[in-house]
Amino acid sequence: MANPSPAIDLEKARKVLSGLDAGERIKWMSSKVSQGIVATTSGGETSRILPHLIEKALDKTIPIIFIDTGHYSDETYLFVDKMQKDGVDIRYYTSEMSSKRMQALYGKLWESQGEDFDKFLDITKHKPLNRAFRQLNASLWIRGLMGFKTNERSKIPILEYKNGLYRLYPMIDWTHAQACQYLKSHNLPANPVHHDLTKGPSGKQECKMGDKGGFVDGEGI
Repeated sequence: MANPSPAIDLEKARKVLSGLDAGERIKWMSSKVSQGIVATTSGGETSRILPHLIEKALDKTIPIIFIDTGHYSDETYLFVDKMQKDGVDIRYYTSEMSSKRMQALYGKLWESQGEDFDKFLDITKHKPLNRAFRQLNASLWIRGLMGFKTNERSKIPILEYKNGLYRLYPMIDWTHAQACQYLKSHNLPANPVHHDLTKGPSGKQECKMGDKGGFVDGEGI
């Protein structure tokens, strides 16, 4: 993740990718960045789609990073565990500081705003994710974000390059109806009982990305 600038012309790549479907986007990018391909999952409602798309497009599995914040519901943990049992290559990463210790030292940071909330994100998501990227030698990060979920996501391009890491959003232009239809067509489970404290009290706040890189969001990662 040390490349100072992208080797791929982002403007040209985005034009190509915009004319492809989600699976073709994954396949096209994997032909350009063949090593260090990873994805993330939050275990959210539609999280089963991305691993399925990747396996179909590449005819293989890749590491799917799950950042365990220590604050998910039992249903989410069971959902991710079921994904792993179904053959998805889940890689678990968690903070080096337990949620109990964090709360004892700093209080309920997730209930605050500003610097306290940023500290919560850094401890529970940014640092574990960056550690995962380093250990997996990540070059391409495939994410399952869909633009309809928040205004911030609707502005994300199909392909980005930040901090030496390509970020591909193959489903960024999907609608909720498309996601539901994909789940139904492929007989994939959903997880409607999911809440992510890193999205703030409203459940719709996007995790901030600092200059050092890191986690932006669960599935919305």
